[in-house]
Amino acid sequence: MPSLSQDPAPFRLEARTPRDMHACDAPKPIVYRFERESSDTTVPLRAVSMGQKQVFAVGDRGVALRRDSGKGWLREATGTTKDLYAIVGAPTQPMGEIDLHVAVGAHGTAIARMADGTWRIEETGTDKDLLGLYHDRALTLAFGAGGVILQRVGNGTWRPVPSNSTADLHAFNPCHPHRLCVLGSGGAIVECDQPQGEVSCTPRPSYAGGDLPADFIDVIHRDPNVVISRDISTDGANPLSVWKTWLRDGSSAPPADAMEAAWENNESGDNLLVGRGGAVWRSSMEKGKRTVERLVVPFRVDFHGVVFEGADGFLVGDDGTIVHLAVDGLAATLYENVGR
Repeated sequence: MPSLSQDPAPFRLEARTPRDMHACDAPKPIVYRFERESSDTTVPLRAVSMGQKQVFAVGDRGVALRRDSGKGWLREATGTTKDLYAIVGAPTQPMGEIDLHVAVGAHGTAIARMADGTWRIEETGTDKDLLGLYHDRALTLAFGAGGVILQRVGNGTWRPVPSNSTADLHAFNPCHPHRLCVLGSGGAIVECDQPQGEVSCTPRPSYAGGDLPADFIDVIHRDPNVVISRDISTDGANPLSVWKTWLRDGSSAPPADAMEAAWENNESGDNLLVGRGGAVWRSSMEKGKRTVERLVVPFRVDFHGVVFEGADGFLVGDDGTIVHLAVDGLAATLYENVGR
């Protein structure tokens, strides 16, 4: 994505492509370029989404921002002052243009951005905080405090999906080719299926046990001694029971109380983890093992959201902070890799 040219001195950090992308070659040099972008707000920004060159950020007091490549970040009227915690692109037609965005937040708030660019408030029937969103094809789910799970059906109608769990639910991950696991506090796992069109969810045994007692936050296991991340195999996502653990050796995994959000770059295989005090970690595969390295960046705000696809990414956090991450050299490397 083009730079907004607002940062007079973008921070640059040398890195390298994951070795596994070039089995026959040495890793190629790339440069991570972090550029601050003006949001024209000082409220905390909690989440960011990116797809088909559309980028949106949401945050406290009902703030929603859209990135315009020429005009920068533009504020949009949402009709709510409730804090917003998650946003997702939810196209109404399979494999079609993203013509709908959905955001959720405090006290059961749900709003939808329609194709004409206007936001509409939707009734969810709950006062529980909605902390996360999932969308795939025609299925949109919201989940949050106290085990609440809601399905968006029809033209903005939400209906409850019993989870039989009281855990705060934060994140999701495939736990079977046709099933979804919603993850939360205390190692909670709620497995959801849609066999005949109706979504049904059942708690699985908690992953917290032995030396892994912790909360799931954004497909990361938050714990002082271990980090767990999805491990992708040739036939898709592995079951949770065989997720790979990253044991801390003093520096290989982020401290538990610093992690806030994570994102996996589906093109490069890299992961970005962001958190408190401007913390940023990069995770990549090298010689069949996943490594985690701390990126020392000149930011001191708490980051709450991250998205990272191809050669672009965005970090959002307190004080209305938005950082555009452009990976110079990665796009060409990915293009070369496709031809192999």
